[in-house]
Amino acid sequence: MSRRLKLCCAFLILSLMVLPVICLACPMGKITLKDGSQIYGEIVEMADGKIQVKTLFLEGDPITIKWSEVT
Repeated sequence: MSRRLKLCCAFLILSLMVLPVICLACPMGKITLKDGSQIYGEIVEMADGKIQVKTLFLEGDPITIKWSEVT
C-alpha cells in the first residue's frame, strides 16, 4: 500500500471519528420559510409572533423572523 493511500485512509477514518463530536457540540435548528429558503442556527427566542435565530454567519444580534413567514 502506498504512503499516499495510507494517509488518505487515515484522514478518512479520523474524519469519521471527529464529525459526530462536532455535530453534537453545537446543535442547530432549521427554519424553513414560505419561499422555500432555509435558515440554520440556534433558536434564541420565540415570542410575540417572532422567532429570533443566531446564525454562524452573522455575529452580534440574532436575526428576527415573523412567525407568519415560517412554514
